[in-house]
Order: sequence, then structure tokens, then C-alpha cells
Amino acid sequence: MSISIETMDLIYEVQRLVNKDWKSFKLCELGNQGYFDSTNKTKKVFKYLYQSWGGNHTSIDLNGQDNALKLDLTISIDQWNIPSLKNSFDVVTNFGTTEHCFNQFQTYKNIHELVKKNGYIVHAVPLNGYWKNHSPYKYTKEFFVELAQINEYKVNHYSERKRGKNFLSCCILQKTTNKEFVWKKDIRGLYHYQLFSLEGNNHYL
Repeated sequence: MSISIETMDLIYEVQRLVNKDWKSFKLCELGNQGYFDSTNKTKKVFKYLYQSWGGNHTSIDLNGQDNALKLDLTISIDQWNIPSLKNSFDVVTNFGTTEHCFNQFQTYKNIHELVKKNGYIVHAVPLNGYWKNHSPYKYTKEFFVELAQINEYKVNHYSERKRGKNFLSCCILQKTTNKEFVWKKDIRGLYHYQLFSLEGNNHYL
């Protein structure tokens, strides 16, 4: 996906919550995201905008573009062999990445382990009922509420925002402890759609 006009304010809101200037604000972006430059009406790379503010930016994307780390979100963070990433970020952003990851448990566990205690997680992902054929996973408010409850996250924000003909499920969560990540196999509010054949692949959750 990308950071859109409808979701850019989540970046400013989380910066307010962290209460640090950009130069001491360490952010990890899932996916090498673009953003819409309303001045020039063009799509640009968010990493370069963020760095122009003086911020410390790391992106994770298997495409490896724009110096993104080529890491697989569906395997354990310990297998990445980069210990410095663990519990090190003030903010982890997910602007339309996790819905494409077939191992949802491991992906959300990695997010939990990337962000430091008292840090924030920003999600802007497809709302269930919209984004037909976009991705195998869709989400609802119920999913993020339950995820927050079982992991003792504080829900700082939740909204459902229109983007074109579709809607996004958007939230800001705060990690309040360094306890081990918790997941339920039957977690509510997570919807799976098999868009194409995945015969023999049963690690959806």
C-alpha cells in the first residue's frame, strides 16, 4: 500500500505521543512505503522525507529497494541475525504490509519484538469487507482490541478511514510491558481469504 493523505496524520500523532523531536525518534517501517506529495502531486519514498526531518529510519522489505533491509517478516526475528533490531524502536509502522504475510502470528510477534517498551505501533490496514482481491487478510476493530487486551497494549487511537472506494482499519497501540508476545489461534476480527492456490501451505495463522 502506501502512506496516503488519509493516514499521514498518524505519523504526526505518534510523534506527539512519543514526545521527542525527529532527530531522537527511531522508526521502523514495514514495507518500503511511498507517500503522496500533495505539492507536486506525485508519489515519493517516505524514507527520504523522514530522513529530511532528521529522523532515524529503518525499513524492512524483501524488495531491498531504497536501502530497505531484506528480511522476511514471517520468520522469527532471531533468525535475522541482527540483534540490534530487537526492542530498539520508538515506533513501528505498518501501512499496508501485514495483510500480505501468510504467517500472521510470526509477523505480529516480530512487530512486538521490534518496538521497545513504551514504544508505539501504527497500523493502517484493509478493513474487512473492502479491498477485494488486494490481500489474503483483512482486519476489524475487534482484532486490534483483542490483540491489545492479550498483550497489554494501550489503544491510543482507532478509526476507520475511507481511501478511494475502500476503508482502512487504523490504530495506534502502545507496548506497555516486555512480556512475551501472546497470540490466539482463533483471535477475533481477523479474516482470511484464499485469493490463489496455496496447496500444502497451512501456516496462515
